[in-house]
Amino acid sequence: MGLFNIFKSKEPVKGQIGYYGLEEWWLTAFTDTERDYIKEKFKPLGLSGDSLTSGEIGRTNQTAIHFLQALAGWFAKVSERVIARKIIDKAESLKPDESNILDQH
Repeated sequence: MGLFNIFKSKEPVKGQIGYYGLEEWWLTAFTDTERDYIKEKFKPLGLSGDSLTSGEIGRTNQTAIHFLQALAGWFAKVSERVIARKIIDKAESLKPDESNILDQH
């Protein structure tokens, strides 16, 4: 199945992944099993259910880089390093907003 078919056959990704325009990366960087594991583990306070790929986000002050840095922090066990590395690699590939000093570090 080609990349086009992956996107065509799936519902649009919403939530934080969709808000930050990370849909293609989310669908290609991780296996189905990894995506399920990430969604199960990532449960920040104040957010219910699957905030990564479900629901609408109207506005946030958080940048995509900061979001990915925070997400990677949920995967600190040795067995989770592959997932954390993929997330960190994506964060490092994004160009930081020059006005956001935290993203530059």
